[in-house]
Amino acid sequence: MKEYLTKFIDNNYKEFHKKLVFSKYEILGVRSNILKDYAKKLQKENTFDEFFNKFLKDEKFYEYLQIIAYGINYEKDFSKALKYTKLYLDFVDNWANCDTLVPKSFKNQDIKAFVNELICENHIYKIRFGIICYMKFIAYKDGLKAIFSIKSDEYYINMARAWYFQVVLAKEFELGISFLSSHKLDAKTLKMTLQKCKDSYQISQENKAKLMQILV
Repeated sequence: MKEYLTKFIDNNYKEFHKKLVFSKYEILGVRSNILKDYAKKLQKENTFDEFFNKFLKDEKFYEYLQIIAYGINYEKDFSKALKYTKLYLDFVDNWANCDTLVPKSFKNQDIKAFVNELICENHIYKIRFGIICYMKFIAYKDGLKAIFSIKSDEYYINMARAWYFQVVLAKEFELGISFLSSHKLDAKTLKMTLQKCKDSYQISQENKAKLMQILV
């Protein structure tokens, strides 16, 4: 597979991507549309299971993990997607391989217990993925306290927490502001949250002003 992907290498994209993603894995420099198409083909031909089992044994590289993440995203069987997710996360060491994983089969499933286990792990990207799951698949009212309660000095965890609170404030402003006005965020996460809110096109200028007045 690595040999196959080398013909799609874009060196400019590679150099740009290496400035954004820091990983122990080799980055070839293949654009995401190529990787998505590869994963779709595996699922369409019912060969993803075999591909995943081979992945567990093979030497890993960045794009290999991306294909696996996309393949899990396209997996229709929830129990299989959950099993693969648990195995995949053991190998993730960067935000991009983490954030690419958004399994469609998780929608409308009760994954709260699984997610709560993740956010208690001693693993940056399992925690980050748990936060993303709260953002994508679980009602905001059920996630606020859990995400607030995470204590970490890790940038990629706290940036995900800030992202979560920004999304809540964009989607359900009164719920978010009510919670955050009575639950004081640590200074770093608050700063990141306010910056994300400031940059958001989904939060009105009026609500941005309220945030600064109430939270700062």
